[in-house]
Amino acid sequence: LDIGLCVAIDFTSSNGDPQKPGTLHFIRDGMSNDYIDAIESIGNAVEKYSKSKDFPVWGFGAKFPSDVSPELAVEELPVRHIFQCGEAESATGTQGIVDAYRY
Repeated sequence: LDIGLCVAIDFTSSNGDPQKPGTLHFIRDGMSNDYIDAIESIGNAVEKYSKSKDFPVWGFGAKFPSDVSPELAVEELPVRHIFQCGEAESATGTQGIVDAYRY
């Protein structure tokens, strides 16, 4: 048995400002949030049945500066409809998924 996992993380504005306490993406001092809890719950279950433990991690709906537009205010930034999370094309294991999310 070899199960794969592809992760897509919702960064749309409906989740609230990630810098404000009480929103779904808010992280303070390395603490967990609802997204990390879900990643760990599902990732730990699936990881046991994956031979490679390499999982692609994508995000969608975020606004963040790029090399092309570093001077724009957040309100002016384009919405990124799909983008790679983390530095690598895939993350290794559940902790790798969490690290890619935090990246």
